[in-house]
Amino acid sequence: MDKFLAPHTPEAAAHTHLSENWFNWDLDHPSLNETLVAGCASYRAFDRYLSGADLFLLPRNRAELESILKRYSYDVIHNAIAKSRSTLQPGGYSRTISHTLSSYSSNLQRKVVWADMLAFTALLITAVGLGDTLASPFQVALQASNPNFLDKKWTSEGLEITQGLIVILSALLVPPTYHAFYTSRHDNDPKLPRTPNEIYDLNRQVTAKMKEVFTSKGIAVVPSLGNNDVWRPNSITNEFSQIWDAFIPFPHHQVFQRGAYFSVEVIPDHVAVISLNTMYFYDSNKVVGGCGFHDRNDPGNLQLDWLEVQLKSYRNRDMQFSFVEAIDLEFASVKARSKKGPLSLYDTLLNEFSAIPTKPKDVNYSDYAVVNTAPPVVPNPYLPSFRVFAYNVTGTEIRIRKQPRTTGKRKHGHHRGDHGDKDAHCRTPENQETWKCFLNETWYSDPESPSRSNKLWTPLGYAQYFIPDLENANKTHRPKFTLEYLTFPPRLLHPPTADGETDKFHYPIPPQYLPKSLQEPRVTESSKYAPYQMVDLTIPSWVELAQKLGAGEDKKLRKRFRKYMYMGGEEG
Repeated sequence: MDKFLAPHTPEAAAHTHLSENWFNWDLDHPSLNETLVAGCASYRAFDRYLSGADLFLLPRNRAELESILKRYSYDVIHNAIAKSRSTLQPGGYSRTISHTLSSYSSNLQRKVVWADMLAFTALLITAVGLGDTLASPFQVALQASNPNFLDKKWTSEGLEITQGLIVILSALLVPPTYHAFYTSRHDNDPKLPRTPNEIYDLNRQVTAKMKEVFTSKGIAVVPSLGNNDVWRPNSITNEFSQIWDAFIPFPHHQVFQRGAYFSVEVIPDHVAVISLNTMYFYDSNKVVGGCGFHDRNDPGNLQLDWLEVQLKSYRNRDMQFSFVEAIDLEFASVKARSKKGPLSLYDTLLNEFSAIPTKPKDVNYSDYAVVNTAPPVVPNPYLPSFRVFAYNVTGTEIRIRKQPRTTGKRKHGHHRGDHGDKDAHCRTPENQETWKCFLNETWYSDPESPSRSNKLWTPLGYAQYFIPDLENANKTHRPKFTLEYLTFPPRLLHPPTADGETDKFHYPIPPQYLPKSLQEPRVTESSKYAPYQMVDLTIPSWVELAQKLGAGEDKKLRKRFRKYMYMGGEEG
């Protein structure tokens, strides 16, 4: 590059400085000026552009090129500022440089003359390029989320909470099982935006810990891609396929690279988990079409085609399966309905619960499905939490089918069911060219599945843990996870008899991870930690709970439900 630069020009000086002092900026007397800062930024941004990193569409005109280079340059300067602030990495830059870079970042965005620099080197000058090395991403994330909180509280790496959570899970979980995990800071700080390097590094650190604690013991880990793990445009699947290489089965790598979805047989030939990329299902994602009817090659439609193949394969093999995704589609639908009306999400749910028929003969369980939405770990509020499930594993001897089920030749397209008043729906002009009016395969439902009655692989219940006093945590008083509530009746937490055959009893939740009031078998009826008293988590049990909440006769139950729904807070 230097041979294209006239000697003694500002551009040549910036190139020389960047080449000779890549990792050796003067820590005591930084010789920075706006021209030098701008010049260094230009090379880092243009170098990334030439490499094609994170480039989804080639620019078609000068304005698009400027937009791409500006985005790359923002990455460079914020990475540099993050590193200069770091006290955790060896060789962190001085506070003087940090202050200088921060002040120049805002000035450069206003002062730099784009036309001159682009015309001379086709480079964008807006920020400073000091290299790709980030400060600890967790420190950056915490700083961006709540600087005042960090000044007063514990400021060590944010991995402490994550590592604590993973260690607790490792003690509670018995293989084989799966854990869905997606990570990256969830704020939208324009002064310190997420960058691809930070997103990748966050995921690498959590992935390393998950592999150490779970994968090394044969426990399957099933991550799903979340909206905070991506960087516009949607071109990060190759990098994540490498980061999550240990989690993605080899036959699914190519599929994941194409669309960031895959499936795992967490118990071979018995139970599978399907990780979906729900961001391909929404037309608010401008890179995809939201499963449009007229675009059969839309990424969302291709994912549904792939999903249909997976489901038929698992059904033919008599396997059970569940989904894991960043956005629960049904929950998002309920939340959207509540936003359109005058009612809160809580009241919207109660209204829908009250509409459920109360007589068993009037309830068609095929119309219902269970969606588990755990509390999110996001700032404002920041709610670190997790759930531990127990399953029915009675009679887990491997059963081999002599002949697999056979089906007719598969037709291309999506077969999402014909339930509802389809004729009336499809007579309206706006609905005539929609998926529902062209899908005619019978809705699949199995009354003998573990979701309908308690049998092998039925989920029996879960316990939810959280940090109740996070705001009081500091360096000397570490945050502690504690039980918030569980779905089991207290009598099922211990052997059925007082002297009990404990050696044959499988505790759904190890007693040492229960509060003292539940560690003794004498508590059999009621507890503030066990308001739901559910004997299992089948669809009939969930419908029964919804009916109780909809009826409104048990005020205490409603109060507890609302508290746990918002984790003690209020709806935002």
